[in-house]
Amino acid sequence: HVGPTNSGTTYSAIQRLKASESGVYCSPLRLLAWEVAEGLNNEHGVPCDMITGQEKKPVSGARHVACTVEMADTRRVVDVAVIDEAHLMGDPDRGYAFTRAILGLPAKELHLCGDPAMVPLVQKVIEEVGDELTVHRYTRLQPLKVLDKPLRSIKNVRSGDCLVAFSRKAVHQLKRDVEKEAGLRACVIYGSLPPEARARQAELFNDRASTGYDVLIASDAIGMGLNLSIKRVVFTTVRKFDGEQMRLLEPPEVKQIAGRAGRYGQGFGEGGATTMVNDQLPILRDAIDAPVVDLTKCSVAPTLEQVECYLEAVPGATLVEALTALLRDASLAPHYFMATCDGMIAAAKLVEKLPLSVEDHWMFAVAPANVEDGGEGAKALLTFADTYANPCNQQGTKAFGSGCEHGHHAPNHQCQSYDIFANTHIRPAGDGYAGKSIKDCECDTP
Repeated sequence: HVGPTNSGTTYSAIQRLKASESGVYCSPLRLLAWEVAEGLNNEHGVPCDMITGQEKKPVSGARHVACTVEMADTRRVVDVAVIDEAHLMGDPDRGYAFTRAILGLPAKELHLCGDPAMVPLVQKVIEEVGDELTVHRYTRLQPLKVLDKPLRSIKNVRSGDCLVAFSRKAVHQLKRDVEKEAGLRACVIYGSLPPEARARQAELFNDRASTGYDVLIASDAIGMGLNLSIKRVVFTTVRKFDGEQMRLLEPPEVKQIAGRAGRYGQGFGEGGATTMVNDQLPILRDAIDAPVVDLTKCSVAPTLEQVECYLEAVPGATLVEALTALLRDASLAPHYFMATCDGMIAAAKLVEKLPLSVEDHWMFAVAPANVEDGGEGAKALLTFADTYANPCNQQGTKAFGSGCEHGHHAPNHQCQSYDIFANTHIRPAGDGYAGKSIKDCECDTP
């Protein structure tokens, strides 16, 4: 199912999912997995579990699962599988999880939703495994228009607008400016905002007639599938810092974000997109009019099974050494490339000295942790891993409290995220999805 933003690609696939006897929905975002699970459970009467790297919400009798793509179970046979934003198979950081799901999910029907750029690459991959591919192409359900004039001033912001910036600092500054200069209340959505908070902010904006929150200030986090009733998208800049340098937005990024304007079914005749200043309007227009550039490669990454084979062949090697060797020496077909696994290696190094099994080291290496900067996220993950390895350590077990004892300087939502991870992967679960449980201990440590 391929087409531009707001063309109904995901909707069509979800119809097949909810009509199936069993199925799985794989999402790039926890928030989207939550939305699909809520919709199936509450609107369509289809019991559906939700599983992410941070939490599980089992539902009695469920034969459907909505999950983040990294959590897709490649052992469970289902009638229908849906992979949303499947073109992310070409992403250097997370693309390996999409490739793994595309090639590994044992589904009778596999529905891929996303950008038309993925079609030639998917065709090549599917031919290799001998499956049959049917391509459904969609057009945008409502027109997207680049407006003739820029916004020029915050005073010209009106109800239903979404102002886009590319840093948390800029988002919050815009919120203050809008509320002061335009006299309108504003919601905020950005990538590091906790998912529950993002969902609440989206709800306030969508229901603005009763909440009074007329404007949305957002980062490019809105570009990935969130259901938002936006009338007009305003790019406050067409440049972003990508971790290394300031650069112009790529056409696919512009299309993804601008395409959120004029959401079908929200009562808008068409969606509009503009910029803050006049000289950026041609850049916006050129990006939206740019032709689709086909993907040529998809990402792969080492698996636990491959790591175990390496460690068996090289006695005494560590997980870090195995990952490094596999990333360096793997021989791949021309249309595959090895993912950047910097975060995984950083987490593996962090817990390398702890007395853990290979499976346990792997579990912490792939935990939802931001540890590369060595900050509070790294401290929190190390505390969890130490508690797991040494359950009699009273200091370590504080990590499993309800507060932020394991990282009181870290943002509260980060601490809660690790507590959720502990519940899902470390505490005993016994429902078939969870990983390890805390080892037995003869002391009285809870």
